Amino acid sequence: MSKVLTALGFAMILAGIFIAFLPDLFFSAFDWDSRSGQLSAAGIRVVAGLVFLFGASATRYPAGFRILGVVVLAAGAAIALAPAELWAALLQLVTSDYLSLTRFGAAIGGPLLGGFIVHAARPTQPEPLAATSPDA
Repeated sequence: MSKVLTALGFAMILAGIFIAFLPDLFFSAFDWDSRSGQLSAAGIRVVAGLVFLFGASATRYPAGFRILGVVVLAAGAAIALAPAELWAALLQLVTSDYLSLTRFGAAIGGPLLGGFIVHAARPTQPEPLAATSPDA
């Protein structure tokens, strides 16, 4: 499961950099302000939250990953249950009204959080190497 968490961390790094430098391409690649876009965003968060919860025991900070998993799951549920008008207004706010702040937050937050996840997803003990006999 640590490899899945590592992949999720790298995806967060790439998404942060992508949003920071090409926000129009990211936000126009999918119809995020529709109901299907809203449910897709919620589904991404629910899956990520479940990965954090179930992979927590294999990480360096299991309690932190469990908390992060619960928070991300709650965010996914809140997005799924939010009215469509509220979701569209939030996206309007993030994608056009405060685009500079969104880009700055993605440029800083994505790599920092993703890098932490990549670091923390490694097990505390290195995996043992195969034993070789000195006579061989």
